[in-house]
Amino acid sequence: MVKKLSIHSIVKEILSRDPVALESLRLNILNTNAYAKKIKAKVEKRLKKKVKVNTITVAINRFKSKVAELSKSSKTEIVKPPQVTNLEVNTPIIVTAFAPEQKILVAVLNLVSDPKYKEKIVYLQYTQEELVIAYEQVVAKVINRWNAQVLWENKAAIADIELAKGEDFDEFLKFLECKGIKPYIVSKKSASNAGLLILSNEDMVKVITALA
Repeated sequence: MVKKLSIHSIVKEILSRDPVALESLRLNILNTNAYAKKIKAKVEKRLKKKVKVNTITVAINRFKSKVAELSKSSKTEIVKPPQVTNLEVNTPIIVTAFAPEQKILVAVLNLVSDPKYKEKIVYLQYTQEELVIAYEQVVAKVINRWNAQVLWENKAAIADIELAKGEDFDEFLKFLECKGIKPYIVSKKSASNAGLLILSNEDMVKVITALA
């Protein structure tokens, strides 16, 4: 007899494959309603029927007590840990490097005019390669439409961080460096105590754990 899929089991499976969301949930900093909206399409695809966002949110919240029981990762003590007043995590996205001669950046910019993808482009940047940071469906679209050559890619997350007054974001970056955490992108805000980081999922988990 085939076991019938439930929203609870599907949400559990999705969370188990998303270490950033799982760690954020454990530390009670995950915006469960926003995350429910992100995974809604996946849940509906698996169940083959429409599901309300609130129903998914309830399923996510049921895991809070269970996730909190997970053993905390060991942390190296530092003299002065940074004080964070706000940390918002957005996941999952894909960091993809394309060969520069393919002019993929122009191709991706063309997608922005399409309403289906306008809100899916997260970040575009020229480096030695062409680096595109976007939601997975955008990267797939670029590869399929322009037969683009992928040099490398990795799943990533965006962290919007605000430190306590008196804290300096540059010092916070040094703290991350001591932890062996290397963001793909660092974007400082006008306030000296705030900034935006784009990191690999693995490093995002390290950041969340280090700040716990």
